[in-house]
Amino acid sequence: MKVKLSLEDQILITLQYWREYRTYFHIANDWEVSESAICHTVKKVENVLINTSSG
Repeated sequence: MKVKLSLEDQILITLQYWREYRTYFHIANDWEVSESAICHTVKKVENVLINTSSG
């Protein structure tokens, strides 16, 4: 089953991962989704930020 997280939730999850040094396991438990959903979310947000040009 594919999890639908809002854009705001995806950013918040990524910030939790970066700032709090939390594992995918712990974040997944808090959000009641799978670890793989957290992993995909973090990677997706990171890729968007990397590919965003500031120029």
